[in-house]
Amino acid sequence: MVGIQHVQRLALLARLPTGRFQPQANRTVTARSPDTSRKSREQQGRGDGTVTGGYKGKILRVDLTNEKFKVDPLPTDWIRNYIGGDGFGARLLYEEVSGGTDPLSPENKLLIGTGPITGTLWPMSGRTVFISKAALTGIWGESHVGGFLGPELKYAGYDMLVVEGSAEKPVYINVEDDDLEIRDAGNLWGLTTNQVTEGIKKINKDPDYQVAAIGPAGERRVRFSSIIVNHARAAGRTGMGAVLGSKNVKAIALRGHGAVEVHDHDAFFELAKKAHMRVRENPQAQEMGKWGTWILTAVKQEIGELPTFNHQTGVFDGWEGLSGEHIRPRYTIADRACFGCSLGCKKMNYIPDGPFSGTLEEGPEYEGVMAFGSSLGIDDYATTLKANQICNEYGMDVISAGATIGYAIESYVEGAIGKEETGGIELSWGDKEGLIRLLEMIGEREGFGDLLAEGSRRAAEKLGKDTERFAIHVKGMEV
Repeated sequence: MVGIQHVQRLALLARLPTGRFQPQANRTVTARSPDTSRKSREQQGRGDGTVTGGYKGKILRVDLTNEKFKVDPLPTDWIRNYIGGDGFGARLLYEEVSGGTDPLSPENKLLIGTGPITGTLWPMSGRTVFISKAALTGIWGESHVGGFLGPELKYAGYDMLVVEGSAEKPVYINVEDDDLEIRDAGNLWGLTTNQVTEGIKKINKDPDYQVAAIGPAGERRVRFSSIIVNHARAAGRTGMGAVLGSKNVKAIALRGHGAVEVHDHDAFFELAKKAHMRVRENPQAQEMGKWGTWILTAVKQEIGELPTFNHQTGVFDGWEGLSGEHIRPRYTIADRACFGCSLGCKKMNYIPDGPFSGTLEEGPEYEGVMAFGSSLGIDDYATTLKANQICNEYGMDVISAGATIGYAIESYVEGAIGKEETGGIELSWGDKEGLIRLLEMIGEREGFGDLLAEGSRRAAEKLGKDTERFAIHVKGMEV
């Protein structure tokens, strides 16, 4: 068992901002100085002539139906009342999307939101939010993602991007400052998220483009499909990938050369420097930076909250194989970080041998290790890494994917369903190869995977047979 002092020392990890600062190659990730050759300082800091201090003052609207762009001023009362991000998104969605709107219809809208410190020197200021009426739940949906996307949107000159309507054929949205294009994506449709991300960077001849892409799962409107940002940062929750796929949008590519102005640069710089030092010197943050979010495996196991066998219990006998202490020395080859992060909890991992040898992938985070590990009775980290890679390539949420498979396994093991419902597939706890196959079937909407692609709540409603009690969700979103 894990020592109780170790657990106490780490108990606050879940709410501490952490990570080692590891800039991407050839990339500037701190707040940028104004490029006066492109725009004046005042123009970069203001959108409608009145907004300053962290805001660009502009909302970029993409009308797919009419193939048009429109730039609206950011209402100043929104700044005072809602600050940014979720607040802006809630106001706009409330005003412009009715309650009866089908999430997968052209009438739904998808928003990318930022906040006033996004893209500045402040620690962990790279967070970005995707907002829409959710494909998975049918209600308000939001999904947060790290990386560099939000700062790039701000550098391009916008606080928010709104995708409206639906394209007649596959397209991707390309934004470079005020150079705005809706481009044909026929040759990108069907590709994985990695393939489309690299493809768009090559088309633009610029590796610093930030690309938010869907994979085959989003194209097929898998209810819990995700949007993957630059290979490994996932806006996973609530089915944002399905919303984008329903609009025939394969990706959103962003590049900016501006800056984010603050009211008092010198004072802000000093405060940001102190904040970074506090993060770096915090013992819990250092532990998170070293071991990644996998360190939570030990904490959850000790307090009896490690989801096991589809949440039947909170203690897993094979937990050590899913812990940071086991994973890092065997699989981790590099530390990675999001924008403005001081320590770096992201890990690049490689499987040197076994059935999944050669797999190179960032992650999975604790949630993925839990969803594909303890929750399914699997104690092998290599399997969870491979499963995470499949989800990222197809563009699927690891939590919902793992939980929906857990629902199916428990329904089968308890005798509520059989091979007739699964299309001849035998389901069992701890089946590593079976997990990989089911994920691929979900991403392709093939056979039994087509039903599971609807999420556990809808699958249970269709199957019936008392399987609803095995679907662990809140309003349709798996936990």
